Amino acid sequence: MTIFFESQKCHFNAWKYDIHHNDPSLPNLMWRCDMENNQVTGVLNDWDLGVGKESRHAGLKRTGTVPFMSIDLLDHPLGNVPHLYRHDLEAMTWILTWAFLVYQRIPREKALELVGKGIAPRARQRADMPSVLRNWRIADYVTCAKEKTHFLKSLVFSPPEPAEDFKWGWELTVKLLFLLKAESDTRYNLARDKKMSYEQEPDDPEKYLRSQWEVIETHVAETGKLRYLLALKPDGL
Repeated sequence: MTIFFESQKCHFNAWKYDIHHNDPSLPNLMWRCDMENNQVTGVLNDWDLGVGKESRHAGLKRTGTVPFMSIDLLDHPLGNVPHLYRHDLEAMTWILTWAFLVYQRIPREKALELVGKGIAPRARQRADMPSVLRNWRIADYVTCAKEKTHFLKSLVFSPPEPAEDFKWGWELTVKLLFLLKAESDTRYNLARDKKMSYEQEPDDPEKYLRSQWEVIETHVAETGKLRYLLALKPDGL
């Protein structure tokens, strides 16, 4: 998870300075290995779809990689929803979901051995990958949005199981998915009551990332697990 949260921290800091990535995806999360110090650092790659403060377009063009895109962006085929920080943060949560449910973990010793030989270790895909995720990869935008919405609703009753060696991180990921659903329900209710539309929604990176870190810190306090994540919390939250 170090690679993930370091990349997320990089993404947040860039957004604060009006550099918006707009396409967080699993292939765009990379890592750099310092063999001398036995240290791995997360790297957020591929800023080709990113926009800056001086961008020529208003951020209404729908961008992203389908399996990891936010439900809002998937569900608006005309791209008429402003691309907000929370959309990229949601994509990050889908990345964790995909990683924990689709792949099996490579033992650290084996990974370091491969790196020492100049070979990039590749995670193995599970033979029993949950079928619900397959439509995220092959479906069109709207269908993928429906599949993800159903996935969030079904978490309470029938959450899918990760590979045995990934259960350590799946518990926290489920809590982040519950947060995602709660925030989505709140926005839906506001829109239904005509108290806020997508066009009126302010971009508030600190609000959404702070909520996520409250979940993380509570999880660490309650379980005693993943304490190393606390050092990766962005400044100012």
